[in-house]
Amino acid sequence: MHTGNVVWFDTRRGFGFIRPDEGADIFVHRTALERAGLATLQPDQIVFFDVEMRDGAPTATDLTALN
Repeated sequence: MHTGNVVWFDTRRGFGFIRPDEGADIFVHRTALERAGLATLQPDQIVFFDVEMRDGAPTATDLTALN
């Protein structure tokens, strides 16, 4: 499991990005939030997540928000 901060999340468009403690930004889709029972993510919010390759790009899954 990885730790990172939310860079941005657009609820209207249904996606955003998380900046992990190490490495490049990770795409996050609204379906990951729905599975975690979250309505949205806020900038600088700390999250725990796993990473899966989807459509050739790293994507955040199994989200847990700290605050």
